[in-house]
Amino acid sequence: MENSVLFFDDACRETYRLLKEEGLIKKENKEEKYITIEEICKAIKDCRHNTEFYFQCGVAAANIAANINTVRNYSDLSIAIDGYNMYKDFICLENNYWFYFTIALAKTFVKKVLGFI
Repeated sequence: MENSVLFFDDACRETYRLLKEEGLIKKENKEEKYITIEEICKAIKDCRHNTEFYFQCGVAAANIAANINTVRNYSDLSIAIDGYNMYKDFICLENNYWFYFTIALAKTFVKKVLGFI
């Protein structure tokens, strides 16, 4: 379970970074590495959940999934899947936004892993 939480934390941190870059979350005065996961989760929850939000969440999930073996070296695919499901539940992915999330997820993952698109 511990590694699932690491995957979830990584996905939330990446989401926070992307949402900040897109201007969907206001920038904090302190450095990102000093912001706690609780503050990050609150900022993500407070963000407006629209098509751009879910698109960026898909990109974040793909970025973390593409780096599973190189960054954290997750030993078991089920750990990543558990973390991914925790993340999906956290962002409250709804059916009407599923399209934006999966398009971003697929496009980013293919680009990072296969190197094209």
